[in-house]
Amino acid sequence: MDQFETLCRTYIECFRHTPKKSRKVGIEKEILVTDADGFMGDITERVWPDLKKKNLKAFSDTFYTDQIVGFILNKDQITTDAGKGTFEIILAPLPDVQSCERKMKKLLRILLPICSKQELSIIGLGVQPLTKASRHTWNRKQRYDILVDEALGPKVYPSSLTASDQVHIDISPDELIEVINTLNGIAGFMMVLFSNSPVRENKISKPQVYRELLWDNLGRERTGIPEKPFASTEEYLSYLWKLPCIMAKKNNHYFSPKIPFEELARNKSPKEVFDLFSVHEGTVWFCARPRIYGTVEMRPTCLQPWEDMMSVGAFVLGAVENLAETSAFVKQFEWRKLRDLRRTAAYNGFQVRIKGKKISYFLKKLLNISRRGLKKRKKNEEVYLDALFERVSREKSPADRAIAWFKKGGVPLLLKNASLKKEQLRNLNAR
Repeated sequence: MDQFETLCRTYIECFRHTPKKSRKVGIEKEILVTDADGFMGDITERVWPDLKKKNLKAFSDTFYTDQIVGFILNKDQITTDAGKGTFEIILAPLPDVQSCERKMKKLLRILLPICSKQELSIIGLGVQPLTKASRHTWNRKQRYDILVDEALGPKVYPSSLTASDQVHIDISPDELIEVINTLNGIAGFMMVLFSNSPVRENKISKPQVYRELLWDNLGRERTGIPEKPFASTEEYLSYLWKLPCIMAKKNNHYFSPKIPFEELARNKSPKEVFDLFSVHEGTVWFCARPRIYGTVEMRPTCLQPWEDMMSVGAFVLGAVENLAETSAFVKQFEWRKLRDLRRTAAYNGFQVRIKGKKISYFLKKLLNISRRGLKKRKKNEEVYLDALFERVSREKSPADRAIAWFKKGGVPLLLKNASLKKEQLRNLNAR
């Protein structure tokens, strides 16, 4: 068996979900912090010292061992993302959306008083509203040093200013490629529904989903929606096998080979190949991508307002649970049109028309598909979609609301309304 065949077999074995199991959901929530003036706040300098006093386990960068990059509480993490002013809260897979909400609020209850003490605001927006991107806005992690300084350069600087709601859903080997194609297919629709990054550098940005379009700076061959649907898991892995590898790791040291992965893998053992691939697959930032954790990760949505903090997770979970209907929805469109929609949706939101109809017509269909998927689980998770139905009914996204606040009162009013408040952490939003 050659190297590629061995990798395929090992990779597919990572996906262990079966139809008999209840599907779990994991959440990765990137969260922006601003200072009293509305500029990026430095989490490491201003939050970590107080967080170190809590009953949490600190962990450091694998290369810069003096640099604390996060804390662990049970199986969950509070860590930093690319930007100095961006938290990332990572929840281990949980049995239902309500459990995710409880866990997320528990961790935010730890962070909020610390940030308040430091006069920092935790904001429910997808991009920093004032700070300009630079090399200085990136966190000190060796992985980021290689990514920015060797692999990609200054074009990636603005990625340190953004925040998103990302979701991991358990999938089985048999459904892997259909899930990936289907979720990539609905990415443009989701960008209308979840847009929330319209204000940056103290002005209204033309794309309302500014954060998602930034990924294109990293190379269209590894971002956005793939050029075509993949025919099989082997075809997907073959694509990555031939793709230039911009990030690899050996002995806790990252480097940028900049050669096709198949060349990097040459003469390596199966374990060495898989370890290298586990880093390589993380530098393919499609809207939906499989991960070695046995999940599909959905990526194109901005961080959502605090009152709707679980809406993305619920929607994606329902879409996957009702995969047959979601897949049929995608197949009514040409793939090229779906790729085009990603960009037009980012700029035009609810004004987009497709197949001669308002996009709200299709969004309502998608929401109903997701709701039917959630209802099959019989866990009352479908109530998390109520806010999304309201958005479609009003044809207003969080980005539209943020623009209205900014026009009325600039960044001060925007931050006042978008900042996390104590009362938003008290109870479950869904009952």
